[in-house]
Amino acid sequence: MEILQYKEKVVLEEFKRYYISEINTRGTPILHTHDYYEFLLVTCGTGTHWCNGASTPLRQGDLLLIRPEDTHCSYAHTPDFTMTNIIIPQQMFRQLFEYLGPSFETDRFLRQEQPICVSLTRHQQQNLIKEAKRLQLLHKIAQDNMDYHFRFFILQIFVTYLSVPLQEYSAGIPAWLQNVFYEMMQYENFKEGLPAMYRLCHVSREYLSRMCREYLGKTPTELINGFRLEYCASELINSDTPVLDICQNAGFNNLSHFYHLFKDYYGMSPLQFRKHSVSETRLYANGTAPPQPGEPSSLPTPSRSRQSGKRP
Repeated sequence: MEILQYKEKVVLEEFKRYYISEINTRGTPILHTHDYYEFLLVTCGTGTHWCNGASTPLRQGDLLLIRPEDTHCSYAHTPDFTMTNIIIPQQMFRQLFEYLGPSFETDRFLRQEQPICVSLTRHQQQNLIKEAKRLQLLHKIAQDNMDYHFRFFILQIFVTYLSVPLQEYSAGIPAWLQNVFYEMMQYENFKEGLPAMYRLCHVSREYLSRMCREYLGKTPTELINGFRLEYCASELINSDTPVLDICQNAGFNNLSHFYHLFKDYYGMSPLQFRKHSVSETRLYANGTAPPQPGEPSSLPTPSRSRQSGKRP
């Protein structure tokens, strides 16, 4: 069977086609591939998507991400089978994924044999179609303003419909432990420390410690000290309060212990941290350009080993 190969430049420039269009599949489907990415959203009817040697039934609300290496075609089961086609140039795709960062786990989209397919709710589908039609109109009346709106539209699709929901990361953590974590972020609670945590959780101290280690990767004390140290760092940057007062206000009773924890967490003493942060701020105030996206900042950040808990 002949396989057609569509080129981004030809489709977008010579065919005078923009990023968003409607597809009404009629007659014999054409097996093809292309050098760009595309979303296919089924807006009406039912059909089948044939890709890389396997078939997937399609129904209204299904959203697929087709990749450049995919060989595919779609054919209708019902006369009203219609899809919205959204083309994403390779450069734009790479830029968006770089912006989202490695934690977005692009392998979920790029390494699977079959394209990812999600089923949208009726409300989600209506919102997506409405925005697509709005951009089609914008392309006709204000083409010069189209690109950044389109990039934002694609970013919304990835983040809203294709990202791993936050609930999945916290799904295994007991609700009572999540509530305790949120409560301990409050100033009056982390300042009080362990007594507040024990009072809030209504479980034995041994059980609390075990659950914190299992689900959060830290002991109760380590969690509390983390909240306190972040508070201290903020005070050092945004106020001229003496270090001893900041230490005591955060709930630390031992200055030497506080210095040890702070240096271990941020890689420098509290005074060095304040001096360094103020120095950076003055540079920006004097007109020195701040680091551009992708460039490292010299501002101190917590040690990665101290930030990351155990992922459930």
